[in-house]
Amino acid sequence: MSSNLCGRLHRIFRTTTTQTTTSLLKKATTISKPKKSKPIATVAATAASKPKPKPATATPPKPALPTTSKDENPEALVKKFKKQTDKAHFRRRHRNYEAAVRSLAAAGEFSGIEDILEHQKKYDNVTDERFVVRLISLYGQAGMLDHARKLFDEMPQLNCKRTVMSFNALLSACVNSKKYDKIGELLHEIPEKLSITLDAVSYNTVIKGFCDADSPDSALAVIDQMEKDGLKPNLISFNTLLDAFYKKSRLSDADKVWEMMQSNGTVPDVRSYNPKLRALVADKRVSEAVKLIEEMETKGVKPDAFSINALIKGFCRDENLEEAKRWYGELAKNDCGRNKLTNKVTLSLLLPFVCDKGDIDFAFKLCKEAIAQRSLVDAANMQRVVDLLVLGLKGEEAKELVKLGKEINGETNRQETMKRSEDGGSERIHGTVEKMKYKEQMSSSLCRRVHCLFTTRTTNSPIKTFSAISEPSTSKPNSTTTTTTTISKPKTPKPTSPISSRDKKIRTLVKKFKKDSQNASFRQHNHRSYETTVRRLAAARKFSCVEDILEHQKKFDDFADERFAVRLISLYGKAGMLDHARKLFDEMPQLNCERTVMSFNALLAAHVNCKKFEKIGELLREMREKLSIKLDIVSYNTIIKGFCGAGSVDSAFEVIHKMEKDGLEPNIISFNTLLNAFYSIGRSFDADKLWEMMESKDIVPNVRSYNPKLRALVADKRVLEAARLVEEMESKGVKPDTYSINALIKGFCREGNLEQAKSWYGKMVGDDCGPNKATFVSLIPLACDKGDIDFALELCKEAIARRCLVDMAKFQRVVDQLVLGLKTDEAKELVELGKENNFYRTLKLPIDE
Repeated sequence: MSSNLCGRLHRIFRTTTTQTTTSLLKKATTISKPKKSKPIATVAATAASKPKPKPATATPPKPALPTTSKDENPEALVKKFKKQTDKAHFRRRHRNYEAAVRSLAAAGEFSGIEDILEHQKKYDNVTDERFVVRLISLYGQAGMLDHARKLFDEMPQLNCKRTVMSFNALLSACVNSKKYDKIGELLHEIPEKLSITLDAVSYNTVIKGFCDADSPDSALAVIDQMEKDGLKPNLISFNTLLDAFYKKSRLSDADKVWEMMQSNGTVPDVRSYNPKLRALVADKRVSEAVKLIEEMETKGVKPDAFSINALIKGFCRDENLEEAKRWYGELAKNDCGRNKLTNKVTLSLLLPFVCDKGDIDFAFKLCKEAIAQRSLVDAANMQRVVDLLVLGLKGEEAKELVKLGKEINGETNRQETMKRSEDGGSERIHGTVEKMKYKEQMSSSLCRRVHCLFTTRTTNSPIKTFSAISEPSTSKPNSTTTTTTTISKPKTPKPTSPISSRDKKIRTLVKKFKKDSQNASFRQHNHRSYETTVRRLAAARKFSCVEDILEHQKKFDDFADERFAVRLISLYGKAGMLDHARKLFDEMPQLNCERTVMSFNALLAAHVNCKKFEKIGELLREMREKLSIKLDIVSYNTIIKGFCGAGSVDSAFEVIHKMEKDGLEPNIISFNTLLNAFYSIGRSFDADKLWEMMESKDIVPNVRSYNPKLRALVADKRVLEAARLVEEMESKGVKPDTYSINALIKGFCREGNLEQAKSWYGKMVGDDCGPNKATFVSLIPLACDKGDIDFALELCKEAIARRCLVDMAKFQRVVDQLVLGLKTDEAKELVELGKENNFYRTLKLPIDE
């Protein structure tokens, strides 16, 4: 590989990550003093010197992944796995190793992964390079690159030969661990040291690394280098590039890759076509996508489930039910829909759309297909089908679906149950662990509707159909379901090590806050201090400290004022501590504080903030019966927000009619919440109806009414229409805000239109509505791509002045381009400004100072 490409690879891999840990001094030397072409072994020749590999002692950060199997704790899994590996035939089963490592990584049990993989060194298999390659790959999949490198270095001691095969595994571990900055170091050091000649797999891994590091242009350059080094790029090389260019909507560059494939004699497969299909659908060119499917078939390339799902998604978005159904038929006919995860995508696309169109028979068929194939489909979609079947007087079909749900539920988890609610004789599917029976019907139709829907819909994440939601045990308190709640504080374990400086700071913060709150003026006027402190403690998961400072407030006379109690309930809600909010509400009479709809609304809002949507129905039923509280406009707006948060926008819309029946008129907040929900899920047609309702009710829209529509137009690649909408807003006296203009800037940046993006940025600054982090994230990369380095510098300085935390790699790129453009003084100025701001302190000059 030539030194130019080597330097480029090393430089980009080291600056695409957000933490630049080594100096780039040698890079400028390479730029100022061109060198002759060098082989691939000198890929990192521009680096100063390679540090020794770090010992594999540090535990990698825990990824945000699901927990391990509830039937087997990590310790038991490790012990059992190590025992099983004593059997030679077990060690040959690759899938067993992958499953165990995946489970442990998901639980953050990285020490367990090290335990089982280090255990493998005792077997004779470790002298076989293929066996060690598997272990290196497993470390990479778990994000444990240091351990993978340590094992690679130990191979000679284990009497295992190191060839390009194990080197490729180590390269892949860098990519899987997202440590792209390490790839250049490996290429610089190992091939030359071990006399390893890179093969096509090596180059393909480098290409994938560039693409994952968001630098497909550099990946494309690797193709030329492969050919210079006597290697022919293969289908994997081109498919990786096609996927990267189509994801960035760079269709013309992808077309060049197709031309290269043709001239290279590489025959495309279905994985070559699928990214193009998705790009055409995203660009609303579904008819062209259909023609592409036909072209594939004429060339002997059979479409797979991902191909057809792309078309189904496009036709669902175009509201073309017949075509969506036809292609679903093709999916089944071609026998390419057997994969459960793929079926999940198909059914998740089709079910809501089919229900919206009222084709309940087809929806029923889809549900049965999902259950038959054990597909993981959102239970809320299944529940909606049951509801529609009952409403359509198809009780037998509804019962059949409930019965099928019970059967599969019993097979997958015997502890999870389903029940039929007896509300109006309809059959309801309840995904709850504990069966709850109510002796009395709720007093209002709204309460019944809210209760039924909220207790059957959960939006935290897609779950197994009809399965219960087991909430993980965390230090965060769980919500309560009873009127009188007593909270038993968990026993605090005795510290086994000195108190950390972080904990000391938190203790000081709590102590100071409690002292400050002794002052009546502080309690009455420093609302923001309360919110900031609670937010900080909740972010640190110090919920006991949140409880400490808020319970401390009960001693003051202010608590007799309901407004003060409402603030505390709201703060508990924002911290995610719903049971504490409910306990405080229940204690209000004992503390001589009246409970009215105001405090009830605060408790409702706490449910929404904590995402405990399923509890809202219970709360409405209970409070109306016991406290005789009459709901006001705030109550209804909170319920609307809850429905939208639970993914049930149609039910949220029904609340509008219920408000009117109860003698209340929906206000701008009601409609804005609905507009945001409908536009967010791409239902612009329904959102337009809301605009008509607002007009008929003489409700004047504000900037928060327009912003969701602006974002939807931009997402739909209708940026010019969005610009006209902003002009319409101004003509009606509605001043665009930062979010309005950011939507336009994002749209023009995506289209590569720097002049328009700069124009709207100027308008933003001129109107004094202030750019924010999103503004700079959109503009800085485009300015760099277009070579407008002066504007990029201006943006960086403005971001630092406003204390906006933008990805540091973007700033580093500006510094590098300033140096390349012989603007060293400006580069130094930016680096100095970065040092003054702690977040950008690692900015480096790629020159000798």
